Amino acid sequence: MIYYIKGILSLIKSDAVIIDANGVGYHIYCPETTLQSLPDSGATLQLFTFHHIREDQQLLFGFQTEEERQFFMTLTSVSGIGPKLAIKILSSLSISQLTQALLQGDLVQLTSVSGVGKKMAERMIIDLKDKLAQLYDTHTIISATNSAFTPTSVNNDLILACKTLGYSQDEIKKGLAKAGALITNDHPLEENLKQLLKQF
Repeated sequence: MIYYIKGILSLIKSDAVIIDANGVGYHIYCPETTLQSLPDSGATLQLFTFHHIREDQQLLFGFQTEEERQFFMTLTSVSGIGPKLAIKILSSLSISQLTQALLQGDLVQLTSVSGVGKKMAERMIIDLKDKLAQLYDTHTIISATNSAFTPTSVNNDLILACKTLGYSQDEIKKGLAKAGALITNDHPLEENLKQLLKQF
């Protein structure tokens, strides 16, 4: 098993990086969160990796932290979630958001990820709820998530309003992340919407 790769960051692609380690170029698929925080090309980079082997292909997936790698492997333990869908999920939601959504059975949050339907989300909740409780301090994660992200009910109203205005799911998510604490339950929908629209 290839646990991590350390080398020179040679190339950054839309969904992957090329790391030159002792003259060998490794093509490593990464979640968007990793791709957005990479150093410049030519810098030294270490990624924790998962080596996916099938009869017809071998793929490497890379993560900045061991926690991300572990969460990725936990996601792929769910029937129907392959490594590429797991990467897409980790690109769309942070570990804290995912943990909160799974523990609280938040189908709206989970199905906001492209490729995850209601049945898949329900299977994720059933399969992962107990595993996450064993792997992580879920009380701490949920407390941190509640303080760092807006309440789900507020998000749902804003998502519907923004979709009506023509914004995509990805644009709305990025806007919510930028707005942060500016959006709260204490504000009326109109004021929260105004704050969110400023982020686009």
